[in-house]
Amino acid sequence: MELKKEIEVNMNIQKRRHLIKRLAKAYYWSAEAVRLAVERCESKGVLEAEGYSAWMHGNLLLERESDWELALAKYMRAKKLFVELAKVVPLDQQTLYCNYQIKRKGGDVPDASELLAMADAGGRGMDLLQSKLAALAEETQIQQAASTSYLEWQGTKHPVRAERVKVSLHQANEFARQIEEDHMETDGDDGGLESKLTLYDKMINAYNEARCHVRNAVKASTAQQGDPQHDELVALEMGVQGTLLQRTIDRSLLMVADAKARFDLGLARLATGKKANEKEKYSKPEDIVRLLDTLTRNYQDLADLGARMGGRSGEAVHDQCASKMAIARASRCAYVAHAYLASAKNLEAFAVLGRASERVATAEERMGDLAGQPDKRDLEEIASLKKHIAAYKCVAQSEHVAGFLKEKEDVQQDVGSLGLTDAQKALPSGQYLVDALDSFESFAGMPGSKAPHLFKIPLAMQTMPVRPIMLDTASNYCDYPSLDHRVKAPEKKAAPSMMSSLFGGWGAKK
Repeated sequence: MELKKEIEVNMNIQKRRHLIKRLAKAYYWSAEAVRLAVERCESKGVLEAEGYSAWMHGNLLLERESDWELALAKYMRAKKLFVELAKVVPLDQQTLYCNYQIKRKGGDVPDASELLAMADAGGRGMDLLQSKLAALAEETQIQQAASTSYLEWQGTKHPVRAERVKVSLHQANEFARQIEEDHMETDGDDGGLESKLTLYDKMINAYNEARCHVRNAVKASTAQQGDPQHDELVALEMGVQGTLLQRTIDRSLLMVADAKARFDLGLARLATGKKANEKEKYSKPEDIVRLLDTLTRNYQDLADLGARMGGRSGEAVHDQCASKMAIARASRCAYVAHAYLASAKNLEAFAVLGRASERVATAEERMGDLAGQPDKRDLEEIASLKKHIAAYKCVAQSEHVAGFLKEKEDVQQDVGSLGLTDAQKALPSGQYLVDALDSFESFAGMPGSKAPHLFKIPLAMQTMPVRPIMLDTASNYCDYPSLDHRVKAPEKKAAPSMMSSLFGGWGAKK
């Protein structure tokens, strides 16, 4: 099976022949196992050996592609034997595949969906069949992808000549068609949203593969810059990249719309005084801000691509992205203000909402500068955003005024309750004035008390970090014990002789 996987990655005739030889050898030894089992084993072991031998013979015929009827017969016999032994090997897919090959002899074009459905049903011992189904499905996709001869983006049709690019674009178109068919029945349906996001991811991956194939074709092309063939590939690469960015923006818009809907649902529930339901997933302003940041980056990438394209079409793409980017930034400011409101920072929220109003005005100016008619959805979003900003400006201002009045009232009440002669309420034990400087409490003490509670005397001891002290002079005051008894005594030298004295110590050892 490992050899089969290597052949699927890199088709090699020699490896394929080697694989067939290995299968033939396996079938030969399985037949020998049957002969040995008949002589030495009981009936159960004989049936197991016969079933395995029939299954290996079917695999060999399946790989040789020579006799589909005999392969079907071997698989059916193996299935019957294993069913009798209550050790069923799922051979239904092999039998269906052989029946399919028998019908295919009439020249009918295979259906890719049927082959893919068969290939998705896995099972034990299915590697050979899965490889066959995958190969046929790929051939069918290539035949269907032949109709994808061009890519249309921004009103321009770019011809597609490479087969790999055609296959990837065909897959992307199929996923786009599934997305259109898979509309969510109700807003906020998590299952429908997840299925759509999965299809979007698959479609984006297909466009990424197409872009990689086009780039490889540009690198492998021998045409120089300015040649029609080279310019055609470069234009196709920009078209694929632009379509990829547009589909990425569609995915981000879907996530932003879902997050906004769940945020509005949470606000409506809080407005009615109900508690948040744990089963329902409400969005936070921070989540929407992050999604809008991603959307802004996607618009910026598409605008940069339009600038590199040049011409009227590139300029139109750049201007449209600039206007949509301004709308996204205005919406981002609005939800940043919601985050400030949730943190009771009303002044900051009011200032950010003012910034959002400026962003909306910028977006309107840029939409007015567009060459064509502006998008109706953008106009509706701007109108809705204006109402949203105006409403929450009033909310922020009223919350700030209410908080200011409440704070003023509390200060007046607290200051009015202070006094030195009236009976004060009993203070908690161990609490002093220095510990509660931010509260309006009287610490003058109760009538008849000994002293007011200003601060505690004596003050509590606290540890203080100090620099290390170097006691270099301490050794002057230390009396060390004598170590003379441990010191080795010096050796006594012999007295010099008369001859050594006369001749200056020649020959003496030093």
